[in-house]
Parts: sequence; C-alpha cells; structure tokens
Amino acid sequence: MQASSVSSIPSFNITGRLFHNLCPINLPFTGEVTVMESAAQVKSIELQLVRVETVKHPDTGNTAREATEIQNIQIG
Repeated sequence: MQASSVSSIPSFNITGRLFHNLCPINLPFTGEVTVMESAAQVKSIELQLVRVETVKHPDTGNTAREATEIQNIQIG
C-alpha cells in the first residue's frame, strides 16, 4: 500500500471481542464489534477469520509462522 493511500484513510476507532477463548468446531463464534468513533460514514464492516499456525523446529529452535484466511464475512 502506498503512503498516499494510507493518508487518505479517515480516522476511526473500532473495538471487538470474542466471548470465548476456545472455539470448538461444533459451536458458533460469538462476540461483539463496537464502532467507537469514525471520521467518515461507515458503509460496511467485514470480519476476517485468520488461522495462524506456528511450528518450532526442535533442533534449531527456529520458528515458522503461516497465516491463512479462513473466512471473510460482511457483518454490518
């Protein structure tokens, strides 16, 4: 992303939380998202679920991390 496009993003403050630390596959993800303030009208909100896998090599101690998008859903 170029610096000019970053500077054109209006200021905003959005908070959120999941209601559970562990999310079994047979239960829904539940939580809340709150728009605290926004310098521009909010037209939509998308929630992106990302799985991060971390593997540590036992001999070298090096760590490999990979993030994969699982779902992208419009919630508002």
